Amino acid sequence: SNVISETFPGPASSRVYRAGLEAGRTFTLRISARDAAGNYSGYSNSVTFTLPADTTPPTKPVVSLTDAGATHISLAWSSSEDGPYVWFNVQMNGSPVLQGVRDTSGSFGPLQPETTYTFTVQARDFAGNLSPLSDPLTVTTEAANQNDTTPPTTPANLTDNGMSFEDGETWLFWDQSTDDVDPQSVIRYDVYVNGVLDHSIMGAGRTILYGNPGVFNTYQVIAVDSSGNQSAPASLTTCAGAVC
Repeated sequence: SNVISETFPGPASSRVYRAGLEAGRTFTLRISARDAAGNYSGYSNSVTFTLPADTTPPTKPVVSLTDAGATHISLAWSSSEDGPYVWFNVQMNGSPVLQGVRDTSGSFGPLQPETTYTFTVQARDFAGNLSPLSDPLTVTTEAANQNDTTPPTTPANLTDNGMSFEDGETWLFWDQSTDDVDPQSVIRYDVYVNGVLDHSIMGAGRTILYGNPGVFNTYQVIAVDSSGNQSAPASLTTCAGAVC
């Protein structure tokens, strides 16, 4: 079991504890005294207590739009007033897009231009109580910018930092691209393994994926802006493990 100790100066005959306590759990408390010379007394009698269970759900989140482009939607949602430990689930058109996050904002994509999306957010506290769903927020993405023909910069300094493993698991890191129109948070990265598209992520400078185990694999990362312009690929060939 976890043991938490705290020292506080005398004279004192009472103390209020908050840190480290969780609703519904049982705790045992005992006290010892220490004099100026550093001598300790024996422990007091033990007191065991159980905190009441938390049955109060978080408040209903409020969702707001912070930005929308042709291929992304950015949202913010309220932090629910139910203590410091609150997690959020975000749904887009009824399907989960974020689960169990502490963040109170996010960007979602790649999306289709001139398309309507509906978002809801639900909060969950430490005890597992769920808030009501937020009111739905419906947003339509913008039309693609037909005048934007400039691609993002190529992702720089693509590396695995030595994190390519024998089972094929590989961690990739790169410096995020820039674009003349889009902010970095909405630039999409298409990630390829040996010439085959593996997945796409938005506004990131790292990812985890799997190549073929025990051999050399070639990875490419291509930046794509909201108008569909593609950067030149960043490439890395690395061995999955030390057996190549």
